[in-house]
Amino acid sequence: MAAILFSIDSSIVDMNDAINHLRNRDELYFEVKFDIVKKQYSSPFLGFIHSKGDRVRWCIKIKDIVNFTKDHYEDPYLADKVKPKKWIDEWKHNINNIRDEKWKYALIITDIAEVSHDTYKIELDKGGFVIQPPQRYYKIKPPSQPFIIGRRKPIEQERKVLIEKNSINSAINYYVEQGYNTESVERDNIGYDLIANKDEKELYIEVKGTSETNVNNVTVGLTPNEYKYSNKKQDKFRICIVSDALGTPVVHEFFWNRSKGFWQNESASLRLNLQQIVSVNIKIERMSR
Repeated sequence: MAAILFSIDSSIVDMNDAINHLRNRDELYFEVKFDIVKKQYSSPFLGFIHSKGDRVRWCIKIKDIVNFTKDHYEDPYLADKVKPKKWIDEWKHNINNIRDEKWKYALIITDIAEVSHDTYKIELDKGGFVIQPPQRYYKIKPPSQPFIIGRRKPIEQERKVLIEKNSINSAINYYVEQGYNTESVERDNIGYDLIANKDEKELYIEVKGTSETNVNNVTVGLTPNEYKYSNKKQDKFRICIVSDALGTPVVHEFFWNRSKGFWQNESASLRLNLQQIVSVNIKIERMSR
């Protein structure tokens, strides 16, 4: 399968907006400023996105290429289908002078997967390797194919599994480095994922992971069982939230501050805001006549 490599400015484009959009929509229109010869590619084809440093962070499935038009943002019906609301608002208010850019084409994207490839180990289609981040785009040999064409739901499931795996491993390493013996009990469904022991001290640890890099944007959930044990074993319970789980994971450990009545991290720079959600189970049954 053909593939291209191009760069984005991650300080301007938030790919999490794109990922969230595709959870509820079938297509995303992604504008580019470079010329691309559509007839050289048979749809669908892959695109790999370099953001900064030496890493390629995303792989996209490109369904088609269309000419750019302002209607992508300004036609209410079309924009709702192909643009995240945040991007529409940025266009409306001309954030980062987005309307002044010389957009040429829109890549019609149907899938996005987070990856991690060394930019300079990617092989060019014509031979050799990438020696500098693309100013336009390169035609490349795909370094991997993280999803199967035509299958969308499994991609999200595989991504969740990878986030969970990386988060658990990061939390284990975090406690091992502090001298704890750590055991995984996540498969037992007992209200926490890990048990950590050091000397006479025992901790019960629930681990939550996210691909978000900014921990201030993170919202995670506790199951009723996890919430029950976080209250029952408060002094020995730890909630670990692992950010950037698909990149360079960072473990944020929270403990119960009994005197203040909330969960906080060691440096007292972050706390958890717990919001209880009421849910019900619905069963259909016949009415008596």
